Amino acid sequence: MEERTRRENRSLPSIQIRTRGQVQQVYRYRDVLNLAYQYGLVAFEQAAPIQVVMVPSQRDPERMVPMFISEVYAIFRNADGSLVRFHGVGDCSYENAQPNVAAAGPRMAHTRAKARALADALNLDANLSEEFDLSDEGATVAADSVSRGSGASKQVPAEPRCSRCGSPMSQRSAEYSMRIRGDLVCYRCAKGS
Repeated sequence: MEERTRRENRSLPSIQIRTRGQVQQVYRYRDVLNLAYQYGLVAFEQAAPIQVVMVPSQRDPERMVPMFISEVYAIFRNADGSLVRFHGVGDCSYENAQPNVAAAGPRMAHTRAKARALADALNLDANLSEEFDLSDEGATVAADSVSRGSGASKQVPAEPRCSRCGSPMSQRSAEYSMRIRGDLVCYRCAKGS
């Protein structure tokens, strides 16, 4: 078994989202991509040109909407030097993405395809946030691990403040600080230490 497919002793930040009334643990694409490079990701290869297919609208079956479909291979180098490819298919339409994201449908379909290929290659036990129609405001950040036996997770408060100087922090800065330092430390204090 390749090291990249083992879930034990591998930490990966997660976020919790609420979709259809249920809370789900998901991973961010950027964090999964970083982990993939650590475990031998060499490249992505587009399996076929991005396709545009007209499908009936879920809201109004009489109306047709465009759906973009992308197929991608994630190529990893194994410990013995051999290359292995993992396939991923992604789609995007105005009905399964935020309107501002759906405007760049081909790019989002491509990102979702890469996310699915990486999830397969790394044996992830949760979806990636790119799979869902959500905004950053709807997500609760938690520093958690891929392993089911992980310890308690640290939540970023709604109004984060630096633990050293007490100044307010943006949600994004607080998430980054928790992921990197395990504590709320503003840029100014982190730079000074």
